[in-house]
Amino acid sequence: MKPKVITVVRNGEKQRTRVKILLNRRSVQSYEQLVKNITEAFGPKWKNNKMRKIFTVRGREVKGVSDFFRDDDVFIGIGNEQLTSGNVQEILEELYPDSLYAKNLMREWERTKKKYSMKQKRISEGEETKIDSGLGSDDTTN
Repeated sequence: MKPKVITVVRNGEKQRTRVKILLNRRSVQSYEQLVKNITEAFGPKWKNNKMRKIFTVRGREVKGVSDFFRDDDVFIGIGNEQLTSGNVQEILEELYPDSLYAKNLMREWERTKKKYSMKQKRISEGEETKIDSGLGSDDTTN
């Protein structure tokens, strides 16, 4: 696997801070260590507001080191603050000014969040989340 340069944008006040990091799969010990290194790269201003979650610009939460090596090169990091759709739209407009790509990413972000919230709703209501394979059904043909 080749090393990869990623950009992490920290959610916060306007003119958000961006950090570019060179990732090499061999040098990354764990996801937690990588998040700690990214937080430190933003400097002492963010010392008391450590990065809690990282999202792709498409809306998926990064949960492991392998997520950094997929298609995305730009990520959004958040600390204790909430990440709203308005924040995401502003970040995308800063990254890709006057671009249709930003609008497409925003639609994809909304779609991903909608799917995630529906999934969480089903889990909280206690619905079955397993998918039936069809084996053992009434089909008795051999």
